[in-house]
Amino acid sequence: MDKKEKMNKDYEKLMKKYLWPSLEELESVLGTHLDKETNYYMFFTSALHKKLVAPTHMIANLFMPKDIFSMIEIKFFTNEEKEDLLKFGQDCLQRICNLEKVFVSEDNDEKGKIVKETYDFYKKEVMPFVRKLLDKMSDKWGEKSIDKEVQNYFG
Repeated sequence: MDKKEKMNKDYEKLMKKYLWPSLEELESVLGTHLDKETNYYMFFTSALHKKLVAPTHMIANLFMPKDIFSMIEIKFFTNEEKEDLLKFGQDCLQRICNLEKVFVSEDNDEKGKIVKETYDFYKKEVMPFVRKLLDKMSDKWGEKSIDKEVQNYFG
C-alpha cells in the first residue's frame, strides 16, 4: 500500500466514525490539500480556523476602520444589517473558541465532533454569509455615489 492509499484509508476511518465529508470535499471547500501523512484533526482545525478568522477580521475592520475605505464601507449597511454583522461575528468567534479546544484536548471523540460541527457551520453558514457580504460590498463599491463620498471626506 502506497502513502496516498494509507492516508485515504486512515481518513476513511475518521470519516465514518465522525461523519466527516469526503477528503476530496474537505480539501475542495477548505482550499487545502493533504500531500503527506498528518494529524487530520490538527490539519483541518488549522484550515477551519483560517476560514473563520478571515470574515471575523473583515467584520471587525468595518466597525473599527483602519483606513478611509473601511470608513466608507460601514456606510454601505443599514443599522439592521450592522446588527446582523455583529451577531454573525459573535457566532464565528464562539466557533473559533470551540475549535481551539482541538489543540488542547486529548479526547479524539471530542476533536472529531468539534471538527464536524465547525465544518458544517462553515459550509452552511459562513460561506453563504460571506458571499452575500462580498456581493453587497462589491455592488456598493461599483456605485458612482462612492466617488462623492470620497470627495466629501477630503472636503
